[in-house]
Amino acid sequence: MTISTKGRYALSYLTDLAIRSVDQPVTVKESALSCDISAKYLEQIVGTLCKNRIVKGYKGKKGTIKMEWATIKDANEILQLYTRVVEHVNTT
Repeated sequence: MTISTKGRYALSYLTDLAIRSVDQPVTVKESALSCDISAKYLEQIVGTLCKNRIVKGYKGKKGTIKMEWATIKDANEILQLYTRVVEHVNTT
């Protein structure tokens, strides 16, 4: 199975969001810097994630858009999935 670039970026973003949004929402720009992804490209990915109700966003101070999980259950599922994938890749 091949994962597209957009899919890899989405997984990187969701992992970053799961790790960093425990205490407070994270801006798309912060995640883009953390994941080394173009902010404009990540905004397109985030739009798809919002439409599918995986994440939710709202306007923060200074017009930034802050993101957080739609439910905590989703964050845990992504982390578990990512952990399983990484473990599988490392063992093969």
